[in-house]
Amino acid sequence: MTTNPHFEYEYAARKRATKLYKNKWSTSQIAEELGCSTSTVQNWLRYAGVEMRARGRARKCTDAQVRKMIAMRAKGWTYADIGEQFGISLQTVRSYTKASE
Repeated sequence: MTTNPHFEYEYAARKRATKLYKNKWSTSQIAEELGCSTSTVQNWLRYAGVEMRARGRARKCTDAQVRKMIAMRAKGWTYADIGEQFGISLQTVRSYTKASE
């Protein structure tokens, strides 16, 4: 019995994608390396049971810091003063605290 060459390629590609992802490659980098789409890579990884990393930019502040910012705003601190205290922009402070206002 002969095996399907496409199946063998896809199996090898899935295995390589999993290994690269675990070595901190992005799905875009893996897709480019393997010559497929990012959605294909994502599907392969999910099918393999790989826990996907969070997408987007990492938060600059912890939940505890955000709670402190909210408390500072409630005490009358300005966005700029809070931002200076935490080393972030006033826009970042505003985006973190707007839901609570």
